[in-house]
Amino acid sequence: MQIYVVDITGKSFSFDVEPNESVESVKQKIHDKIGYPLCVKLRFGSRDLEFGHTLTDYGIPEYSFLHTRFVMYHSCKFCCPSGTVFVKTVTGKTFPLTVRLFDDPVKKIKQMIREKEGILPDSQNLVFEEIRFRYSGFESWYHDRC
Repeated sequence: MQIYVVDITGKSFSFDVEPNESVESVKQKIHDKIGYPLCVKLRFGSRDLEFGHTLTDYGIPEYSFLHTRFVMYHSCKFCCPSGTVFVKTVTGKTFPLTVRLFDDPVKKIKQMIREKEGILPDSQNLVFEEIRFRYSGFESWYHDRC
């Protein structure tokens, strides 16, 4: 059967899966196809899909949409590579910033921007493809579309 996985930007990817396929297997397919770390959370409707269960356990029919969520755990750090993001200021200046993808908390990234450009963290809004990222008290990313 075919299902769709929607990433945090709203882009969807199709996957061929079996109804009795495990959540772990689906995450591995997502990792292999689009490179997301295995610690990504999958959501169907209002339920997070948990390890040890199958798509059938959640009643997921063909052509369903699963949504990705990034919830950071200490065990996730090994699978989060470093990468360069490009920061654009309101004045139009663009500069590179090396971060640990899916791992550096918003608070740390804002501090890195302050050190590089002198912009106070409270004056910064981090936006990616019209999604505003914020800092949660749990040192993790979350966004307005959750």
